[in-house]
Amino acid sequence: MTLRSLLALLLVAASANLAFGAATPQLPRSEHKPQPTIEEQLELIGARMMEGDVESALSEGAALLQRPEFKASSDDFRYRALLALGMLEAHAGSAKQGQAYLDEAATISPDRLDAGYWQLYAVVAKENKNHDGAAVAMTEVARQNPKLLAQWEGRFAFGILRNARKSSPPEIYHELAGTLWTAGFDLDDDFISLDPIWIDLLENYISEGRPDDAAAVADGLRDANSLAALSYDLRLSDYARADVYQAYRDARQAEIVDGKALVDEHPRDASKVMRVASELADFNRLDEGLALLDGAIGRADAALGKPAFDDEEDYLAWLHNTRARILMKLGRWEEAITAQIKSRDISNSYQPGEVSQSVNLGDFYYVLGEADKALEAVAQIDTGTASAFGMSAIKEVEACAYHQNGDAAKSSAAVEFLVANVDVNFQAAKLALLCVGDVDRLAGIVISRLEDPGTRREMLSDLQVYMLPPARPEITVRMDELYAGLSRREDVKAALETTGRILQWPAIRAGT
Repeated sequence: MTLRSLLALLLVAASANLAFGAATPQLPRSEHKPQPTIEEQLELIGARMMEGDVESALSEGAALLQRPEFKASSDDFRYRALLALGMLEAHAGSAKQGQAYLDEAATISPDRLDAGYWQLYAVVAKENKNHDGAAVAMTEVARQNPKLLAQWEGRFAFGILRNARKSSPPEIYHELAGTLWTAGFDLDDDFISLDPIWIDLLENYISEGRPDDAAAVADGLRDANSLAALSYDLRLSDYARADVYQAYRDARQAEIVDGKALVDEHPRDASKVMRVASELADFNRLDEGLALLDGAIGRADAALGKPAFDDEEDYLAWLHNTRARILMKLGRWEEAITAQIKSRDISNSYQPGEVSQSVNLGDFYYVLGEADKALEAVAQIDTGTASAFGMSAIKEVEACAYHQNGDAAKSSAAVEFLVANVDVNFQAAKLALLCVGDVDRLAGIVISRLEDPGTRREMLSDLQVYMLPPARPEITVRMDELYAGLSRREDVKAALETTGRILQWPAIRAGT
């Protein structure tokens, strides 16, 4: 369920059971009614919440907290009241105040913190960008009531995991991952894989000297990319499949088969079409991926009135972008540009000045040698809406296009920005350095990322040898050759000796 729907459900549950008793009276609104007891006032808050009158409930809540009787009441009553008010504030959009109430409730009655409390805390903490708090809360729900956790909406749960992986202290993240693994947790979202989390857990078990636990996690990995990582990352190689290439091919095929089934089951879900088409393209089944996209886009174009897809606003542009990428791989350059312009225009119709599809158009133009058009594409972006990642993507296009135009100063400025922010968007920095031919500098970055345990697996994945698409623009060929030569340099080879190996995989490089 979504954040708002979860909060609404919690509000109903609280109003019916948690804070207000099994039967919540519909108390009359009368300016002449004698002042209610604090129990009656809490029931009144519940009644207003059930009616959807959040403003009146907030007003009653503020009044309750100021009453001397409240401050002198039992721990049990104050706990129930603060929990209810925490839900109410979060539902009203004040996650910070909601979390403060929940923290105070925990201080009053630490022994009462059950899975229901921690579920609410996870919702409020995530909304409040308290990533550590959300991770701890999710851990407690998994430990106390795995069945409750299984009801969470997949993207909500994965958001907490992703944030913990990115920013929480290792002990919090690993405790969460280990508890989820023990609880047998999985997501209800068909296209979000937990394998990256499980590989992190595998590494942690290896470092802690827990081979049996590590083996169990390794045996549970299913994604093709995860199985590949077991072979090319030396930290994990003891757990590699005996015939990794067959296992890799089988996993790829299974992902495609499962994805096609989901497309059939969810005909109004454009995101699933996009995902399966991308997987087909990566596995060098380009014509099949293109046909799937053409069918979906044709349905969208033919739809009258009601859109053909429920998620059209979010994913229709990405359908056209995925189609453009396949056309590029097939050497149909002009059609690819036309498709990407369509993608950009659709995206702009929903969000004027958007970033992603304009950058993608700029990428296509510069690899085809049309630097001025590439610069024009990114010049239309509203940089005020761009994330740090998006700004790096813009600078990549500028670095390459200005280099092609012979403007060394502007190209250099863009490259310096990208190198300074390499941890934000490594791919953008890599492509810019390849564009300008600065392989020495790129080698230094690659070695640094190989030596950093936090970026090693991503770096090793990027250095692997993949199949080449049927067609590539000349600029792409030159950049690919420079990058392939990187792993043959003595300094990079020395770094690889202690970190990983370069293998060849029966798939086209993802994301190209």
